[in-house]
Amino acid sequence: MNIESFREAVEQVGLAIDAGGVLIIVLGILLAAARGLLRGRSDAAGYASL
Repeated sequence: MNIESFREAVEQVGLAIDAGGVLIIVLGILLAAARGLLRGRSDAAGYASL
């Protein structure tokens, strides 16, 4: 394994880790949006009252 192939391997691993992180963030956003749409705004009114 020469240095160039090592750099390419490290770059591929880095891209895979980045893609995994983006996927987790996007899934979290979609899950939060779905929960917000399904529950509606009725639950949020309880936070407004003191």
